[in-house]
Amino acid sequence: MELSLFLGLLVKHAFCDIALQRHIKRPNKQIYSSKKAQLHYIQHGVATFLVCLFFVGPLTALIAGALDWFAHWHIDHVKARINQKFNWNSTHNQFWYMVTIDQMLHFLTYYIIIVLIYLFP
Repeated sequence: MELSLFLGLLVKHAFCDIALQRHIKRPNKQIYSSKKAQLHYIQHGVATFLVCLFFVGPLTALIAGALDWFAHWHIDHVKARINQKFNWNSTHNQFWYMVTIDQMLHFLTYYIIIVLIYLFP
């Protein structure tokens, strides 16, 4: 069950980060309270809630969605601030290292959510 939930969260992540995010023009993730960026983070939280509903009850799924929303917000915000501070963009190797770290932290978030779900059923 844990692996199926992890796979579901990874598919959700790809869908939200690639298919949906491309429709949000200039999300300004470096601005902490950016409404466009929040739309992206909320998409992740809602999608995590929906995926988790296949495995756990509604309250647990809601908490998992809220954790993902909060983590996604802060991971993306910090990445955007670092890229902005050093003026890194897709032409810089450092930008791609930051994207890699960003994705690893998102995957770690899903692992932590699953561990918490099964530690506190």
